[in-house]
Amino acid sequence: MRLFKPELLLYGESDGGYTLHSVTLTPSTCYSAGQAEPGAPDGEIVMPEMQPVTLHIHRTGRFCLDMPTLVRQQLPDLCVGTGRDKSCIVAFAQLHDADTRSTEVVGRSCIEVPEPGRTKVVDGDTRGLDRAEQWHAIAIAPSPARAALLVHGRVWAPHPGYRACLRQAASPDGDPHQLVLELTAEALPGHWPQVATQIDAVFRGDQCPDDLYGSVLIRAESGNGWVIGIDRVN
Repeated sequence: MRLFKPELLLYGESDGGYTLHSVTLTPSTCYSAGQAEPGAPDGEIVMPEMQPVTLHIHRTGRFCLDMPTLVRQQLPDLCVGTGRDKSCIVAFAQLHDADTRSTEVVGRSCIEVPEPGRTKVVDGDTRGLDRAEQWHAIAIAPSPARAALLVHGRVWAPHPGYRACLRQAASPDGDPHQLVLELTAEALPGHWPQVATQIDAVFRGDQCPDDLYGSVLIRAESGNGWVIGIDRVN
């Protein structure tokens, strides 16, 4: 991944539309997600076959942790694809800096709209803790001797009152160059609406040798797992 370049993913909706999911890598915890909306920022020109989307990202605060932070956004109900004159989506990451009071486009990315039937339709029956969306593992290496490692993903929970945890396995086995993380979820006290909800799962490791790990294995309590590569940002 590159800083401020959105990574895009499309999911089909039951009515034939699409939901756009976006993940943007930012350099610190000062950055947060704003609104995602159809349309291009002022001054940007797009081709007629493109559906423009603006991803608003805000930078606020002076006391921030200098660690990679993923900004996630989504935009539902996009009417694109066959018969709708829009064959691809172009997303602009527009940064709003509260300190300088400036606004600028800092990144852009495109994704083609898949043919009908070539994308998954998400429904309630397939949502569970073993269903994850868009796992990422990123190493920021300011020097060859150390790197800050961020692993981030989203999993489905039965309701919003859950917390997901990623912890390093106490006794990893297998490949010594593969980081093994255990994914667990715990229910929080209180009464919650019984609505399937995506929750964030995050692991941060500091002072890791840059060449220590080549991949990450995430293991769920059920025994299912995911293996993901590590993107490196210098």
